[in-house]
Amino acid sequence: MKPSIHQLTAGFTQGDAISNEAMALRSIFREWGHNSEIFSDPAHISHVMRSVVRPAPDCLSEIKPDDVAILHLSIGSRVTDIFASLQCRKAILYHNITPPRYFEQINPATASRLREGLAAARALANHAELTMADSAFNARELLEMGYRDVRVMPLVFDLSVQRASPDRRTLKELHDGLVNVLFVGRGVPNKRIEDAVRAFAVFQRGVEPRSRFIHAGSYAGAEIYKHM
Repeated sequence: MKPSIHQLTAGFTQGDAISNEAMALRSIFREWGHNSEIFSDPAHISHVMRSVVRPAPDCLSEIKPDDVAILHLSIGSRVTDIFASLQCRKAILYHNITPPRYFEQINPATASRLREGLAAARALANHAELTMADSAFNARELLEMGYRDVRVMPLVFDLSVQRASPDRRTLKELHDGLVNVLFVGRGVPNKRIEDAVRAFAVFQRGVEPRSRFIHAGSYAGAEIYKHM
């Protein structure tokens, strides 16, 4: 019987990049014939996704010594402690931890979780059999924390999502002769949306007056930044 390959995440939200990748990887593992589940901190699972993942404490009785547990390392979470306590084969997939300074003024609770995440990342150095990062930049960050032999595994995503039919009403609203400039990303300080807005202002004044700037992304947890 093939060993199970399970994943642990700090949270799980619809449209989130790490959540999407975890689901894509789970599908791949299951296609390979492995039992595969996603375990996440129940306090940070969005309501609409509760049927998709399982509470992280469940993995303590589910994961066996021959199984593989993959931790998506991204922010401070009790899931990290659960992962560290598991007696099985382990792998870490690092997604970067935003420097806490970006959230100190707008969301101290998030800044605290980011500091916890950095401390946990350092504590987990060389704790797993395999350590991966989703970019060379992130791999270098782990090496600076004391990790060795960090492999780069680019983000995995479900291509079928890209083939989904666009919303006709939205297309009709935007197909009005204006040039659309789209910025996709969470509305948080480290994304520097204000820089994109300034660049767009130059474009609109000097290149194409008939244009609009569109930001697609959530400001949840960073509402103060939205109104700054």
